[in-house]
Amino acid sequence: MIDTATGLRTAAVPVDGTPLEPAVSPDGARLYITTQTSNTLPVIDTATHTVTATIHLGGSPARIGLTG
Repeated sequence: MIDTATGLRTAAVPVDGTPLEPAVSPDGARLYITTQTSNTLPVIDTATHTVTATIHLGGSPARIGLTG
């Protein structure tokens, strides 16, 4: 996790696979990260720094886009 105001690392959240592409929800409450080797999309609560869900995907995700 990175503090966007300071650019400093504030926490590390372990996820399965190799993290590739992050995306933050419009409200800043969730962080989504594509993981190439486990073919999953972990959902991280940005306040508690915990994985709250893992979405299993059919292929090797490389990019993510969110719409509000």
